[in-house]
Amino acid sequence: MTFLEEIRTWDWDDVDRGSAWMMQKNIRSAAEAWSQCCNPDWMRQLLMHSGVTPDEAKLRLWACDCAERVLPIFERAFPNDERPRQSVEMARRYARGEATRKELEVAVAAAYAAQMDAHDHNAGLGVHYAVGGAAGGKAGGSDVRDNTPQALGLEMGSGLIPLVDKDQGGTLSDCISEMRQKLVQDQGLMVPPIRIRDNLRLGPEAYSVKIWGKEVAKGQLTTANDHFGTPVPDQVAVLTDHLAEIVRSHALRLLNPPAGCEMVKEECERQETDDFMGMAWSVAQDAANAAAWDGQGSLDPEVWSATGKAVREWEAERLRTYFPDPFSS
Repeated sequence: MTFLEEIRTWDWDDVDRGSAWMMQKNIRSAAEAWSQCCNPDWMRQLLMHSGVTPDEAKLRLWACDCAERVLPIFERAFPNDERPRQSVEMARRYARGEATRKELEVAVAAAYAAQMDAHDHNAGLGVHYAVGGAAGGKAGGSDVRDNTPQALGLEMGSGLIPLVDKDQGGTLSDCISEMRQKLVQDQGLMVPPIRIRDNLRLGPEAYSVKIWGKEVAKGQLTTANDHFGTPVPDQVAVLTDHLAEIVRSHALRLLNPPAGCEMVKEECERQETDDFMGMAWSVAQDAANAAAWDGQGSLDPEVWSATGKAVREWEAERLRTYFPDPFSS
């Protein structure tokens, strides 16, 4: 099977246009397509279907480049707000191993706050996601995360980080400890330690609960009053009650590690890498959208055709600077 025949079998949304372009150019290999391609989404397909796992630190830096390119749009609308630029720079430092995850969490929260203060202004697109993308994966800062599956794990979005940070008055850790003790006393359920970690790919107010590396539940916590002034529920109490319910429902599963737990670990690492790649490419797409929306009341197709295409071409060329020939080894 030739390369052009093979790409027709790939499962991707833009297969018709992508394969038509490759046929028009008479592309004979993934490396040849990579060197000429001007669409980052097609370049991602080349990596995925060729089994190439790109260096995550470089992907973080590329995501930051994409977001930084549209920062002037934000700064033109909000000239006194330096949080997005500072957040992207912190993400760069983290990608280079020069900042801790704690510092990055603060930057993510600042970027999210800037986005909220902008009231979803189009200029804010891409910035928060760039920082989240730079934070994903298993390498980078000095406090690298452990990917070994735990019996019970809680992952939280950037907006929920203060709930567990005692320096910011967070009480979640203490409440979880009390919940574990109460389940032992009242129902005789021995609850294993719960590993809490941030997951900056989640929505800011979202959380995910995993047992042995597999998601069993997810939720969303409200962090602001609604338009009618309804008070915010006690977030810590809501989350702790949900965890207790999950423990009661999955008690036997928690106490019995699945067969082949090492395979579970490998699957978690593979999924995390796939998720991170998706986030990095989402950053690029959001940046292109921000540029196309700039000054427009709606996403005019002609504006997108000109502005969006130019941005995507720049992103593709920039991606090649980090990965000149990812298929050589």
